[in-house]
Amino acid sequence: MADARMTHRPPTHTPPADDADRRLGQHLLDAVRAQDAAIPAHRRVPRTAAEMRARLAREEVA
Repeated sequence: MADARMTHRPPTHTPPADDADRRLGQHLLDAVRAQDAAIPAHRRVPRTAAEMRARLAREEVA
């Protein structure tokens, strides 16, 4: 039985992102933040465990 050897080495470095990638990323981040800001606070879904616990605590008091 032949040895199974890895013939392809993974790259040791990542190529730098070009300006178009950075601009696209910034555009998408800006668009998401703008859409997120448009959601009323009482309709926003909690995203973290801390937000969920705080919301549950408020609901228990009410």
